[in-house]
Amino acid sequence: MLYLTIFFILSIFFSSTDNEDPIITGCNDVTVTAQPGNTTTRAYWTPPTATDNSGDVTVVGNANPGDEFAVGTTSIGYLATDGSNNQAMCAVNVIVRGKFDVCVFVCCVWDIMWVVDACMLGVFGWIMSHWCIIQKSNVQ
Repeated sequence: MLYLTIFFILSIFFSSTDNEDPIITGCNDVTVTAQPGNTTTRAYWTPPTATDNSGDVTVVGNANPGDEFAVGTTSIGYLATDGSNNQAMCAVNVIVRGKFDVCVFVCCVWDIMWVVDACMLGVFGWIMSHWCIIQKSNVQ
């Protein structure tokens, strides 16, 4: 009877399988702003981490903090895998905003308003009106 009990305990111990997925945390989006006139910039963030009941888990992503990203949104996928090949996924959105200087000079002459790009000193277009305005603004 003792042998049967030991066999039963050992078979339960060695036949148990890990079906529990890792728990991945820290999938926080990051927003950065490119320098005026640039269409790309580097983004930095803390990569997600994962825990698992087995203790053995790796996390990989398809981009790294410090990589260069274009204006717009890029989704970075992360995959956590434990020793039994259970997996969990998450995404970090890298949002790059562009910042462009817009200089507009509007001049009224004889009821015709000229819109002139003062940064480039070129004629932007013609608009009919009776008022004038000078404006320099940052557009994001």
